[in-house]
Amino acid sequence: MLRADEIKDIVIKSLVRNGISGDAYTLGPTEQRDGRRVDMLYLPLDKLKESLAPVLVEVPKKIDKDFMGRVIRYALNVFDATGSYPPLVVISTAGFSSKRFRDTAFNQKENDPFYAHPCQSWAESTKFYTPESTAIHMDKDPLDKMMALCHVFFMQEKNIMLLEKYNDTSIQAIYKVTLDIGSTGTDKITKLTADVQSFCDSVECQLEKILNENNGKRQLKYAKDAVHFVRQFKRPCLPSADECAVTPIESACEQQESEDLIFVKEKRRTNAGRFNWANGYIEGRTEGLFQR
Repeated sequence: MLRADEIKDIVIKSLVRNGISGDAYTLGPTEQRDGRRVDMLYLPLDKLKESLAPVLVEVPKKIDKDFMGRVIRYALNVFDATGSYPPLVVISTAGFSSKRFRDTAFNQKENDPFYAHPCQSWAESTKFYTPESTAIHMDKDPLDKMMALCHVFFMQEKNIMLLEKYNDTSIQAIYKVTLDIGSTGTDKITKLTADVQSFCDSVECQLEKILNENNGKRQLKYAKDAVHFVRQFKRPCLPSADECAVTPIESACEQQESEDLIFVKEKRRTNAGRFNWANGYIEGRTEGLFQR
């Protein structure tokens, strides 16, 4: 959800003033150079890099010492990659691991819906949103867009009607974004499932033919066809240097050419001159063909 333009716009406007919106930022890589992965990184457009800093967003379940150790490393990695300390936005669904940890390491100014943390050496600023820090701000009507986003993350309800604030326009807009994302993902998954099922059915059919065939030459041909089919299936996703044309295995419901016809075509292809049908028939019979 954090990748959607509408969500990016909400986060950026909550951090950057002076009319700066999400359009000033693009999605950055979530995998860092040391292999660590962040939830989301927004990078300013090239023409704005001198005036805007990258924005780091994390959505952990709980804020504890382990999380703080990780997120500080994330922020320093962003600094190493961009030369700028990022503002950090944290939306925690379960809040702090303990009241003592919260009170000793974080502070909340009056009327702020978030906690802050001393960060001069690793981040430009920090905002830690929790259910407790935002509670008094959830009574406003309409909700601030950042509060609406936090509320959606906190509640984690798939159905908007299960939310007390389901009539809020900002929450409705956020749910529309998640619905659009979910629909696109569902379409892709449905197609992938159908493709995989078709692939498995075809391979199963070919393996059964190999198991049921006593003739070694035909078993070998069936096996080669299976290998060619698998390579063809993989090619769109995993480009291969092998670009030779292959013929896919026919589906279980389609009728393949008979082995008799395959034998005759191969003999006519490999024998120059006029084809001797009598000799071909005798040779085929010795290989178990022409039994009908």
